[in-house]
Amino acid sequence: MDASVSFDELKDMIRDKFTASAKFFNNAALALSLEGRELSDTQEKEIIDIISEVTDINIVCLIDHDEERDLIYQRAVADAMNNKNKHDVTAEIMGKEIEVPAQPLCQFYKGTLRSGQVLETESSVVILGDVNPGGKVVACGNVIVLGSLKGNIFAGANGNENAFVVA
Repeated sequence: MDASVSFDELKDMIRDKFTASAKFFNNAALALSLEGRELSDTQEKEIIDIISEVTDINIVCLIDHDEERDLIYQRAVADAMNNKNKHDVTAEIMGKEIEVPAQPLCQFYKGTLRSGQVLETESSVVILGDVNPGGKVVACGNVIVLGSLKGNIFAGANGNENAFVVA
């Protein structure tokens, strides 16, 4: 995001870009990263609201470098994977304090899994990167890959027949 333009201009630009690409995204579930300028919580919410108004995108989390926020967003992803309404998730992210369980419902992995690498987890996992041929993910919960999936994914490894993979 261009730090040299006013926030109102930025909102107009975001509205125009997402309106033009609404059909491309359809009703995708996405992780959103807001980079290039510092934004207040209110400004972040305004941007999310604009995207929600002009598209059917389900923003499941904001990618941030704030560890405290990361815990909140992990909970939001877990809630979204349990089919929670996207507006409820947005309200929870932006306005309320939530309790994070001792064992995470969902883990994040940032990076590329290469041939021979294995990622195993007893929960669900969101992979912010690629799973290359020969890479392997084994999860007791769900697996979401926000990148290219060319390797092997095993969701519901503990017998959970409702587990799913999204890539």
